[in-house]
Parts: sequence; C-alpha cells; structure tokens
Amino acid sequence: MFMPVPVIFPTHIRLDLIVAAQTVVDDVCQNQLGHMKRPPKIEVDFVASLIENGADAINNAWQPIFGRKIKVCVAGVFCHQSPKVTISDNPPYPVPTTSCELADLLILHSHINSAGKEYWRAVLMQTKIVTGSGAIKPDEPQFWLYNRWPHFSISSPKFDRRARDFNADQRSGRYGLLSNSGWLVLPPAKPLSAVSASTQSLAEFLVAMLYDMNPHQPGRTSQYGRQVYQSSQYDWSPTVWDLLRLTAFRALRHKGKQHGLYVGDMSRMGGRVLQLFTAQSGSALPPDSPVAVKPDDDGGVNVLVIQTDQSG
Repeated sequence: MFMPVPVIFPTHIRLDLIVAAQTVVDDVCQNQLGHMKRPPKIEVDFVASLIENGADAINNAWQPIFGRKIKVCVAGVFCHQSPKVTISDNPPYPVPTTSCELADLLILHSHINSAGKEYWRAVLMQTKIVTGSGAIKPDEPQFWLYNRWPHFSISSPKFDRRARDFNADQRSGRYGLLSNSGWLVLPPAKPLSAVSASTQSLAEFLVAMLYDMNPHQPGRTSQYGRQVYQSSQYDWSPTVWDLLRLTAFRALRHKGKQHGLYVGDMSRMGGRVLQLFTAQSGSALPPDSPVAVKPDDDGGVNVLVIQTDQSG
C-alpha cells in the first residue's frame, strides 16, 4: 500500500496543470496538426503527434503556471519503431509466441532540486486503439509481460541480449487507450476497459507523475512510474538508460512514409533532442552502459521527457 507523501510542487496549481495538459492532449487526439495529412487513426499516429505537436504545447502551457521558481522543459523523440523482447519464462497459458514489443512510449520525469541534484522516474507505455465497445483485450504475450514482468531479453539490434528482471513490479508499465475522444491510462488489467476506478486521462497521469516525485520519501516508492537510478543492481534502471542511450544516437531524419501520416521530415525525429535535454542541466547519461553505440545505429524507443528544475 502506498502512503501519502509531501509534494514538491504547490498544490494549488495542480488542477491548472491538468486542465492545460488536457487541452493539448485533446487537440493531439482529435485534430490534424502540424505536418499531419489527417487526424490520428492508428497507434503510431497518436504517439507521433503527442511528441511532434504536443510536447512544445504542454511546455508552453505549463511554464506560466509553474512560474519563475520552477523551470519546466518538455521534449520528445519519435522513433517509429519499438524494441522487441523475447520472454524467457514459461507462460502460464498457451501462447503462439513469446515475443512482443517492449513499449510504444517511454515517459521520463527528471527533477532537479534546489541543491542541483537530479532525480528520475520512468514508466513504459503500450498503446492500444479503443474499439466501439470501449474495451480491448491485449495480445497475450504483451499482457503477460506487463501483468507479471517475467524475465525477458531485448531482441532488437544493438541491445545487450542479457536476461532482464523487472522484479515483477507492475509500476514498470501502463496501457494507453487511444481514440479520437482522448488518451486514457490504465494499469495492466484483463480485459482492459476504458471505464474503471483506476482510469486516468493522460493529462492526469502526467501531472500525477510530477506530484508523486518526492526525493525524501523512504525508499522513494511511488505509484506513478518507477525511480531510475544512476547505478542499480536491478535491471529496471540500466534498461531505461539503455533505451535512452540508443535513442539518443539514432539518425536524425525519418519521413514516416510507412503509414503516410506526415508530408515531410519530422523536426523531432532524432536523439539530438535527448542530448540537448541532458546537456541543459549539466547531466549526462550514465557512461558505464554495456551498449556500444555509434551515430545512426538502430534502436531506441519513442520518448516523452519532462524535466522540472528548482535549482534556479
């Protein structure tokens, strides 16, 4: 059971942050924005538009609410591909395959306190289109991965193929239910329903992530995502850094022609965004990653990064 913790942001601005983000998310889910040729229809459309069009809009909407004492930066990288994983453990039920995508999106919150120390929390998100019934049943290996987090290895190129153990921690992943009516966030459940006690809008979830950050909390347990440490004996933190490192070294250009959503190049298609983001606070990705990367290597994941900075 999670205990209430002190907040590091003013409580009176929380609703304003949600309302501002909700306006952006609704726009992303419903409308043809930027270089898009049509409103979003499939999963990749929603994720791409959130990063391409929504990141700056959320940033611009939030900064006046936070005021001068808290600097916010929202950035993203869209990769168009998702890392594939192979589940090592025996499934509890017959499945045609033990391979699936790790995630469609990695959401990372970085917080720099008044002393200049940086803390991180992250969550992986698998997105699904909501049908007319309002409920979906996730693919068996995908559900098994997010519901139980068995041992798995990342089979995509450039990743270390070692077995990874997320300690069966369900905070590692969430489902994003997508439609033109909005973007809902649910913890793993079967079947997934768009209406339940645990349902949040993406705007509510993002703000909940911000307010769930408390560096002084014993063990830094949290309900919205998991802490990411510079070094850890567990596989969660090194895996997040692996994903960010490979994303940061991706090629800059990608036209997204496979699904025909964009007319031209996408301005945020590349890891330079993450490199600039980490340089902004004087921080850097951990140097001891076992993954050797070169510019233009394949790999990485779609990333939405939110940094809050009180070091001012």
